[in-house]
Amino acid sequence: MARLKQDAYAVELIDRTRRDIRAAFVQQFFDHHRGCFVDANVDGQMSDKVSEHANLAAIRWQLCRDWGWRERANGYRAAV
Repeated sequence: MARLKQDAYAVELIDRTRRDIRAAFVQQFFDHHRGCFVDANVDGQMSDKVSEHANLAAIRWQLCRDWGWRERANGYRAAV
């Protein structure tokens, strides 16, 4: 709506907020060793459980870079 109304201030505020949320989400929940998002991060300790919800949210709302998510999702669908 802000873009439609050509409200540059609101657009910048929203874009900056999105970038901050994206960075915090990846930092908090992405386990680089397993290459996916986990359920929780408590005091810097990643959960042993991989979260389908967190991974889906990351893909759906573009909270992460494209690390081959589309190819993995297509491979998963083909296997099911």
